[in-house]
Amino acid sequence: MTSKLVVATSSLGALVVIAAAFRPPRIVKIGGFWCSVYWSFRSWAWNYPISSDESVWEPYNDPDCNPRTLVKFFEHRNRIWDFMRPFFASRGYDLYVARCSAELEQYPSPTSVEPQKAPSYPYARQFCNLNEDFMFHTIKPRAWAARDRRGYEVVIKAISNEDATPELRALRFLQSNEILDDPRARIIPILDWIDAFGHTFIVMPRWGDLERADFVTVGELVRYFHDLAETVAFLHSKGISHSDIGMNVVMDAQTGGQFSAPKLAGLRGPECRYALIDFGCATFYSEDDGKVLGWRGSLEASFKADVSWLSWLTISRVMCIGSDLLPDLEALLRAMEDVDSPTQPTSADVLQRFDAMCATLTTSDMEKPLSAVFWNEHDGTYRMRTKDIVYAPPYPPTS
Repeated sequence: MTSKLVVATSSLGALVVIAAAFRPPRIVKIGGFWCSVYWSFRSWAWNYPISSDESVWEPYNDPDCNPRTLVKFFEHRNRIWDFMRPFFASRGYDLYVARCSAELEQYPSPTSVEPQKAPSYPYARQFCNLNEDFMFHTIKPRAWAARDRRGYEVVIKAISNEDATPELRALRFLQSNEILDDPRARIIPILDWIDAFGHTFIVMPRWGDLERADFVTVGELVRYFHDLAETVAFLHSKGISHSDIGMNVVMDAQTGGQFSAPKLAGLRGPECRYALIDFGCATFYSEDDGKVLGWRGSLEASFKADVSWLSWLTISRVMCIGSDLLPDLEALLRAMEDVDSPTQPTSADVLQRFDAMCATLTTSDMEKPLSAVFWNEHDGTYRMRTKDIVYAPPYPPTS
C-alpha cells in the first residue's frame, strides 16, 4: 500500500512538474496566503485569462468588425469575468451571467437575491418587473453588471492597473469631498474601490439609459439641458474635461433593457438626477506633474469638444421646446457645434445664455405639454407625437 502511495505521489509530482514546464505558474497576490494559493492555481488552471497588462481588455482590435473577430472578442471578455466571479462573490457582488460564451447581453444570476423594489439614492429608481428587464447590454469589455447581497443593482468597471493613469486619477479627484459636496458635480457615485489582479475596479450604482425615458413637458427639457450644461461648466472650472460625453450620460431610473417597449414618462421631473459616466478619455491639468494628462493632450481642445458633444447629444430633443418660447435657442446650439470657430461659446457662456433665455419662462410655460418628440437638425422639421404617453407606475419620491 505504501509503495502504491509513493508511486502515485511521484506520478502526481511528475505531472505537476511537466505541467509547470509547459505553463509556468504565476503568483496571484490577493488577500492572505491561502487566498493567493487558490487564485494562483485557478489562474493557472484557466490558462491566465487576466493579467495586469491593460491590453488584456482589448485583445482584438479589428477596424472592419469582422464577425469572427467579434465572437472571439466577446468570448474573451466573458471568460475574464467568469474567472473573477468567485472573487466578486466574496466581496458581496453576484455578477450577471452571459447565457453563452460569446453573448453580448448579461442577465441576473439565478442565485442572486431578489432585487430591491424601492431603492433610494445613490441607487436608481426601479422600473423593472421581469428578469429579462434587467438585461445589461454593453460592448465594453471593462464593464460588467452585478447585484449585491442587499438586492441593489450595480456595475463593476476595471479602471487601471496603475495610480498614475489619467482616468483613475481623475476619478479619485472627482470623488473627493471638494467635488462631491457641490450639487453641480453630477458624476456617477463610486460605492467601492477594489484592487485585484493588478487592476483597480470601481463599483457604481447601475443607472438607466436616457433613451428609455420620455419627455412630456417643457420644464423637463429645460432641466435636462441646464443640468448637463451646468455639470460640464463645473468640470471645466475645475480644469477637467470629460472629452467623450457622447452617450456617457445616465439617469437615476432603471427602466429595463427591452428597447422595443414603449418609453416611460413621469421619470424626468424635479427629482430626476443625471450623471456623467466613463472618464476613460478625461483630460486635465495635473499640478503634481505640471502637465496636461489624458486623451486629447490639450485642455482648450478638450473643452471645445465637450461643448460640441453637449450640442450633439441634446439638440434633437431640446429644440422641441419650440422657437415660440426660446427663439434664440437654435442659434446657441448651432454655435456650440463648431470646435474650430473662434466664436464657439465656452461651457460657462452656454450655461449663462441658456439660463438667461429660460428666465422669461413662466410656470405655465414650464408645464406646457410637448407636442413634438424629435427635431431634425438637418432640415429643421419636427416629428410629432403620435402615440399615447405611457406613464411609469407610481413610485416614492427621492429623498
